[in-house]
Amino acid sequence: MIGRPLVTRIEQRLDNIEKELKDIKTILLQNGSRNEEPEVDLTAINADTPYSAALSLLDMMFTQEELRKSLLMKSKKSSRPGLPEDRVRKMIDCLKKKFGANSFDIKVLKRKCNQKCRDVNRSYLRLHDEEGTELMPPRHEEEKEQQEDKEEEKEEDNEDDEEEDDEEEEEEEEDDDDDDEKEVEEHEE
Repeated sequence: MIGRPLVTRIEQRLDNIEKELKDIKTILLQNGSRNEEPEVDLTAINADTPYSAALSLLDMMFTQEELRKSLLMKSKKSSRPGLPEDRVRKMIDCLKKKFGANSFDIKVLKRKCNQKCRDVNRSYLRLHDEEGTELMPPRHEEEKEQQEDKEEEKEEDNEDDEEEDDEEEEEEEEDDDDDDEKEVEEHEE
């Protein structure tokens, strides 16, 4: 089972990706055509390695739908198609420009990018049923669980308070009984 912190980090990453995609969509709409590519300096991406830059570029240059249904490049081992070659070529050129032509191994780059595509698909499948209908996102489930936990804690606190009240009443009754017995003994003497 995947730990909660990992799921939370994945959800946060997906939220960031979604924001980046909205920005890209805005740029595309401002250009007046979906076919025009936005004027974005892809080498300005903030990344320390060509591999992390490639993963960020995937998010910028391809839709989630493209990523989940494809691999970086067509492979004999998979039935999935490759991502659009012109944009893949542009991404690789960008990496070469930013980090140098010999700064990365293309096989490692393909493996990492293909894994990202698989991860995007896995996340999609986790959030959608077989027909593609969106299920309740996990963060809402987590909020619901937290709310239920708070309600249970309140109930437990109320039960504890009631038990304490009952114990106090019993102690008071015992004290009253002891006082009554003392009075009876004193009266009998």
